Amino acid sequence: QRAVVGAPSRAAVVKSMPTARMSCAKTSPSWSLATCPMKPVLPPSAAIPATVFAADPPLAPGEAVTVDVAIVGGGFSGSLAAINVLRHDGPRATLIDQQADAGVGLAYGAAHPSHLLNVRASNMSAFPDDPGHFVRWLASRGHAAAGQSFVPRLVYGTYLRELLDRVAADFPGRLRIVRGEAVDVTEHRGVRVLLADGASVEADAAVLAVGNLPPHTPVELVAESLGPGCYVGDCW
Repeated sequence: QRAVVGAPSRAAVVKSMPTARMSCAKTSPSWSLATCPMKPVLPPSAAIPATVFAADPPLAPGEAVTVDVAIVGGGFSGSLAAINVLRHDGPRATLIDQQADAGVGLAYGAAHPSHLLNVRASNMSAFPDDPGHFVRWLASRGHAAAGQSFVPRLVYGTYLRELLDRVAADFPGRLRIVRGEAVDVTEHRGVRVLLADGASVEADAAVLAVGNLPPHTPVELVAESLGPGCYVGDCW
């Protein structure tokens, strides 16, 4: 296992875009403010700001950027890896993701507004050393006593994006976001992450946070023999 040691470098670019509205729709007749304190439709005055990240300028084909740790995947796991590496005085980080909106991944970025977390808000803090962080974040946006509620997934995605934005501002020059598809990782005075366009990112270590692999169709199931809409191989 390779040790990672790093020092700050020049500032990276992480930009904020205008805010957007989020909503929490009823998912069943039993839905109520008691079970989901988020308002069914948030008025403009209570809108939770959504921060959209613009990736750094794309790397030129063949260009290499040397950093300390390269994180492949900008969803929940990859973003929290970058956030915690920086907040605990770790090395510089480059976050590599195909999506323009780093920080959410499929689970919290591709959800429908009616999709809720399957864990109560009180257990969804991004920081194990600060278990009340997410609940305080909700309260600061006008949603008090939300600890026992099941918050919309899109709202949690907003929370993650804001954390990534904040850590980039608090530790300037130590986080770089690269939009691209990682296709290989090789050893090269550490590691080299090769991107689909021929660019590469060099680092002392790499974190593979690529999420769940696409599901496989059960061996004995012939999906084509089923009626339309009877089988969905990948819900995303």
